[in-house]
Amino acid sequence: MKKTLLLSILFSVYSFAQNAKIYPKNKIILGEENTFIYEPKKGTVVPEDVYADYISKIGERKSPLKKVNSKYEFTVKLPDSIRTVMMIFKNNNESFVDKNNKNAFYYYLKNTKDGKAIADRLSLMEFANYAFKLNYSDAKLTSEFENLYKTNPQLKNYSDTHFRYLIALNKINPEKGKILSEKYAKELENKGDENSLINAMFYCRNANNFDKAEQLSKTILEKYPNGELAKGNFTRSFFEKIGKPDFQLDESVVNQFITDFNKFPKDLYDQYTFNDIRKKLLQKEIDERNWGKIEKTEKDISEKWFAAAVYNENSWKIADGDNINSEGKDLDFAEKLAKKVFEIYYIKMKNLDKYDEKSNYDQSFMYYTDALAMIYYKQKKYQEAFDEQSKLIHFDFLDDSNRERYVLYAEKVKGNDFVKNYIYNILKEKSISNNLFDTLLAIYKSQNIPTSEIEKLQADNKKIATKKARQELYKFYGGNLKAKDFTLKNLEGKTVKLSDYKGKIVILDFWGTWCGPCRASLPHMQELVNQYKEKDVEFFFVDVRENKKPDETKKTVAKFISDNKYTLNVLFDFDDEVAKSFKVQGVPCEIMIDKEGNIISRSEGYDSNLGALIAENL
Repeated sequence: MKKTLLLSILFSVYSFAQNAKIYPKNKIILGEENTFIYEPKKGTVVPEDVYADYISKIGERKSPLKKVNSKYEFTVKLPDSIRTVMMIFKNNNESFVDKNNKNAFYYYLKNTKDGKAIADRLSLMEFANYAFKLNYSDAKLTSEFENLYKTNPQLKNYSDTHFRYLIALNKINPEKGKILSEKYAKELENKGDENSLINAMFYCRNANNFDKAEQLSKTILEKYPNGELAKGNFTRSFFEKIGKPDFQLDESVVNQFITDFNKFPKDLYDQYTFNDIRKKLLQKEIDERNWGKIEKTEKDISEKWFAAAVYNENSWKIADGDNINSEGKDLDFAEKLAKKVFEIYYIKMKNLDKYDEKSNYDQSFMYYTDALAMIYYKQKKYQEAFDEQSKLIHFDFLDDSNRERYVLYAEKVKGNDFVKNYIYNILKEKSISNNLFDTLLAIYKSQNIPTSEIEKLQADNKKIATKKARQELYKFYGGNLKAKDFTLKNLEGKTVKLSDYKGKIVILDFWGTWCGPCRASLPHMQELVNQYKEKDVEFFFVDVRENKKPDETKKTVAKFISDNKYTLNVLFDFDDEVAKSFKVQGVPCEIMIDKEGNIISRSEGYDSNLGALIAENL
């Protein structure tokens, strides 16, 4: 339902960093597109490609800035249920970023009297830390929660918010966190309804009281055999079963699951569960190259975007996209999958809801185009490959691997002069990969052009890039880049001490079996482990935040590693102390330590340039 609000101090706040601020252009209409004004700090030069990157409870969105006189306008489109929006301003290569002094800008869309809009902002901070790279401390977050509870004590019954407070508190004061978690768990247990008992179980886990949590779990299942917890256990068990390599998944198995699943309480997320299962079935049918079954399963997937992700991943894998010089296999089938992706993409673009923007899918478009162009290249359709890759080359969030492929295709259809000018123009602005530089160097030598200018440009750019990255790391880690020593046990029970590996490059990959992006990144990390097996490089995969007893965590991780046939050296950080010492916020988080024990790179999310960075520092 649409509602119109008059602006007042009760409904909103201006966010500002010195002179920077945001505010709505007109009165807010909930549930509709609203125009906001961004006034940057006086004297700030804002490039044309800057956009508002905003988040709310429904996720992350982008909105481009439009300059109007000395100010900038952008639009925000959110459902009328949303109370709070947070944002920063940036461009894709992050040459411009305004994070409001690392606090992010925020705006309350609804009355703040009951504290719920403020609670929503605090609950969003974990996501904001990850999405915006804020480094908003748990101590600060805990303090803000406690101040909010002084004026709005009823929010302690706002279970999702209060649980986030206790998680933050646990990190800075485990003793107090444990006492409060167990206190609220007891209060919830006394209520007796299933939702309260489930929350009590989570509070006990937060207090590391796993025995009590297990006791509550048994009570819930006995009292509510067809309730929410039983539903979650049933679903998890099914996914574990179908994940086994020898399990024969087919349509009848999926249909039987849905029949059994429907005896449990229904909610809005049931379709996501069904889609996830059908994605597994779709993968099996792709492996079998059964196009008839592929098309039927796709029709059964309610959100076709899920199918597009499976098609794109397989088109890349089948054609061996990570190795551009290989011939690939089943290229015609890979092409068919890649084109199916675009069918789904263009239908999606025609049917965006009013809270969505085409620009939110630019990165997906880039991945899809990159895959199709690579397949064309391996099919020796060089003009088609170049034409496809040209569609994405203007995006400023490309990495060097995208540019390297563009150069390969351009060499075939445009020749060396075109390639030379393209690479040289990039080099004038920033450092380029070794592969791109070697290509440029070879062209210069073949044309008898002196190479001193480009060699100096590359050397100077690398120094600037290294200095900038080091300054950012130095600031993030409070002026100390010496990696803190730790001792952890690995999957085989052996003790691993970080300082024992001085003299080697060390890669710490913080991850968890529960984390989708982590699972997606591990095949790439396994490739790097294989590539540098005989070199002075050590990879440690630090498992965090499993929220289980240590023995249960070991079993879960061991099974995951075995099922996927990984040869990764997994370390267990059961209390997340090592993750805290390295200021890990979101996972996967990859941290590179040089031979002297200094942190030289840090990336939240899989870093596709990690291999090149390792090679440069060996």
